[in-house]
Amino acid sequence: MTPRPHISIDQTIIPDDARRLGQLKSIAATTLSCDEATRVRRLRVSGAADAFIVGRLLARQRLAEVIGCSPADVVISIDRFGRPSVEGTPLSFNLSHSGRHVVLAVASIPVGIDCQLPDPDLEAGFEETFATQREQWDISSPESIYTLWTRKEAILKCLGTGFHTDPRSIELGDRSAVAVAHPDCSTWTISVRSLQWSHEGRLAVAWRRLPGTPQPMITRTVIDLCNDCHQVSNVERLHAQY
Repeated sequence: MTPRPHISIDQTIIPDDARRLGQLKSIAATTLSCDEATRVRRLRVSGAADAFIVGRLLARQRLAEVIGCSPADVVISIDRFGRPSVEGTPLSFNLSHSGRHVVLAVASIPVGIDCQLPDPDLEAGFEETFATQREQWDISSPESIYTLWTRKEAILKCLGTGFHTDPRSIELGDRSAVAVAHPDCSTWTISVRSLQWSHEGRLAVAWRRLPGTPQPMITRTVIDLCNDCHQVSNVERLHAQY
């Protein structure tokens, strides 16, 4: 019998006070790779460096737990589309952030995740750049915009190409799975699910559905990185399974 895949979703908050943020930056100084540290220094957009640091610490903590090593020893590489992967393992992981919220998905199958808080700029150009004609007809409220946005972006991130693939080339609507052309010339069937999120925005996770495999179990954990970045036992585990 094919084992049921597991998708682990972690959620955390970027600290809004200097002391807690400084604590995370100190941890990052001894945990992030040289390439990651260089990227942090190059990020000039307000808040972008903080989001990157928190996201990579969150990813390294979870990946280290799965692999069985220290967070600093996790080797992360970047492909030509900018998608990160973990060298020497079949693990897939993906990060997203919106405002002060950061989410991470980790699985042994290709996975993508996206979260989005309300953003008037996103709404303004959404229909022309992101939705097909049919999907535009189905948009009835700002909530429906963010639901479609997060579901479709999670699919593109699962595919591994992100916005190198035109979002309008995928017509999702209210379907829970879609066939998408992969750069290696194969066709992937990608499932997507919107999940409850305790904030104003929307959250969606997508995964590659392999033939003969059951639907994955999805669990979520809320993590306070400032509590102890290296002690996973200290995190609050939500009783949320799907």
